[in-house]
Amino acid sequence: MLVALFRIYNPRPYFFVILNLLIVGAFLTYAYGWYKLLSLTVGAKIPWGLKEYSFVPGVHLIFENTSFTKITDVLPPFKLILTRDPWKFRGENNVYWITKMTTNRSIQPTDLEKLGYIASTFMNASSDKKVIIIDGIEYLVIENGFERVFKWLTVIHDIARTTNTLVLVPIKKEALKEREIALLKREFREY
Repeated sequence: MLVALFRIYNPRPYFFVILNLLIVGAFLTYAYGWYKLLSLTVGAKIPWGLKEYSFVPGVHLIFENTSFTKITDVLPPFKLILTRDPWKFRGENNVYWITKMTTNRSIQPTDLEKLGYIASTFMNASSDKKVIIIDGIEYLVIENGFERVFKWLTVIHDIARTTNTLVLVPIKKEALKEREIALLKREFREY
């Protein structure tokens, strides 16, 4: 009946029906685009068992066998990556290799002061949301001892909380002792 009334008052009803459908479709596409954009910047689902990406400054531990090769796509654009395996992060600009070799973008594993300096300089560079990924913390523990690395992480945590920086630290539970895991869980947030 509605279509019949529409035909009475409008000689070309299908043209306007199709036009209205196109307008509604364009609006829904626009709204969905904004939804996806906001979900990436405010809170997005992340694979590999991470519950949800929420930006809370400080050090966050991830006790899973995860890889960060895809996670970098949904994190804020300002990233610093300290890793034992820089090849996992191809395409990222701000990557430092934790190694005993001397190259342009390498850091000695025993030089926690330099690691801290690079991280704090990055954190203090702007007030925007930033992310640091420290991939290879087990290697740092082997080279420096747990206590020294734990103290270093607490300093990084304190700076991160005051500079709007999220620090992600993947750790394999098998690589550390139960007491060390307990200390880490007590001091830092677990994802």
